[in-house]
Amino acid sequence: MKVLFIYNPVSGHRNIKGKVKYVTKHLAPYYDRFDVVASLSPNHFRQTIYQASSRYDLLLISGGDGTINMAINIIARLQHRPVLGFIPLGTINDAVKNFGNPTRFKKAVNLIKDSYVKDVDIIKVNNRYVSYVSCCGAFSDIPYSTSVRAKKLFGKLSYYFKTIPRFFKKQEVHGYIIANDKRKMFRSSFLLILNGSMMGGFKINKGASNDDGYVDILFTNPGHFNSVFKYFFRKKSITRIRAKSGSIMVNSNVTWDFDGEVGSKGRLNFEVLPKYLSILTVKED
Repeated sequence: MKVLFIYNPVSGHRNIKGKVKYVTKHLAPYYDRFDVVASLSPNHFRQTIYQASSRYDLLLISGGDGTINMAINIIARLQHRPVLGFIPLGTINDAVKNFGNPTRFKKAVNLIKDSYVKDVDIIKVNNRYVSYVSCCGAFSDIPYSTSVRAKKLFGKLSYYFKTIPRFFKKQEVHGYIIANDKRKMFRSSFLLILNGSMMGGFKINKGASNDDGYVDILFTNPGHFNSVFKYFFRKKSITRIRAKSGSIMVNSNVTWDFDGEVGSKGRLNFEVLPKYLSILTVKED
């Protein structure tokens, strides 16, 4: 098997060179070919993924949620889609958590040696692709507006530090959802389209799956602290819509978050692509 290991040297993780040496030492002997590339820029990363897709059987991606999202947005557009494996070196690592993979570095490396290939759903949102979430509202910009320096200094606490002021700055998105041949009006502080159970490091959608052909649209009515605690302590107040596709019309100045990256504004068209991506994940019992 031919493997390309591509990593993001500014993923927000310390000692990246030591991590790369560890990965190479423990994985290279298991494959016929094991090449390593450091991503020099987003464009270099995209070009490398594109060129490697027809030359390698497995692309091993190391970085955070944004790095994984970039890889998926290249692979999803290709006719030949190689298997993807993940070595998480991000801050929250929601993408790999939703895939059911470990986030601890050494466990993730060991998983690559002892894993199986699983086909999972992804979501097409307008002309982009996401693995686990599209969201908008009071907290949606925190992943991409938090600086790399803050992530390196404080880790996931950097996100929580930025969250606290949002509790006291009222924000609202409103519009309507078209899904399952129905139209639903909404007003909310925070709205999510979730392909899985995890968001922000927390399990807020227990029992959800990323290989059943559906996503869950979640929102609550506006409330104290922008309603964030309703997702944890008042789950009965959450409106949940399961759908395979649909549209969400929101006020035009609202910016969507796509897997922790800045997305488009205004109306969002979404469609689940069932079992579209092949990944390495934990063997099922």
